[in-house]
Amino acid sequence: RRVHGTQTRSSLSRVVDNIWLNMIHVLFRIGLVFLAFSLAHGADGHEQCKEIQGVLVKQPPNLWGSYYKATKNDRDLFFSDVLPPLKKSGKSLCTLPSQIDLSRIYKNEGDIKKIIFSYYCTKSKSYEHVMVDFKESPITLEFRESLKKGFNITGAASYGPVPRYANTNEEKQAIIDIYPLFKEIMFKIPSDICSDVGLQVIFKLQEKDENNLHYRKFPVSCYKNASKYAEIEVFQDRKFCYVQDGRPTLVGISPLVGNQGYITRGPIAGLKEALAQLDNPEASKQEAGVAVATVHKFMLVSLVLLCSLLF
Repeated sequence: RRVHGTQTRSSLSRVVDNIWLNMIHVLFRIGLVFLAFSLAHGADGHEQCKEIQGVLVKQPPNLWGSYYKATKNDRDLFFSDVLPPLKKSGKSLCTLPSQIDLSRIYKNEGDIKKIIFSYYCTKSKSYEHVMVDFKESPITLEFRESLKKGFNITGAASYGPVPRYANTNEEKQAIIDIYPLFKEIMFKIPSDICSDVGLQVIFKLQEKDENNLHYRKFPVSCYKNASKYAEIEVFQDRKFCYVQDGRPTLVGISPLVGNQGYITRGPIAGLKEALAQLDNPEASKQEAGVAVATVHKFMLVSLVLLCSLLF
């Protein structure tokens, strides 16, 4: 009888342990849902990074981050300081400024003195890449024909449409969804290139993932009468929250063109009012508060139900 009683208590103990383990597992899953829900109400990824800083943030596979559109200053620097020693090295067939189309640069996140100049060489009919360390005197060069093999920059991709906005009727919703990011990035757009920046355009959102970063490209209007528009590129490190601390960062802006399509069509009905609601922080806080409170209630009800199963 003693042995039988011991076996019965042992079986009962295992049952109770299994119930507790299942309860902990369910609560953990509910907690994950709550965390994901809370982070989803952040400011388009940046709030997510601020919430998890120090927990999930880790160094990405390489420190080159994003490409940036080469500016006039970048081109002047390349042709004055980089092209002469590059020509002397004999590694590139292109030795004259007229033979080089410099389009992009990469800035090293761990060493601001290291820059990759990425250009198209018309003589070799291929892209070439030169990493320059400006700390050294004279500067040191590292010539590569492949970003991936040379610098571990991965995932070169082309922009594509966002499936959920593929229908032209979704233009309004696309603008509403991109608006928080636009508000954060609009002040980074040079006013001497595009003043009075806005979203008074025929809107089309495109996305891609490259080198562990998420890119978006969309048009913005320029000038008070929205007579011109340009396309801007913005990236975010939503995977590691390392590059620019996960903040939306401007890659560059295209040349301005006429905005006749929007001027002819006019604004989208109801869009101005919808964006005005987003500009009202108190209303947004109340809406987020109601949503979070709903999740809290769901967690409480779930906990009560679990407890009722145990007792």
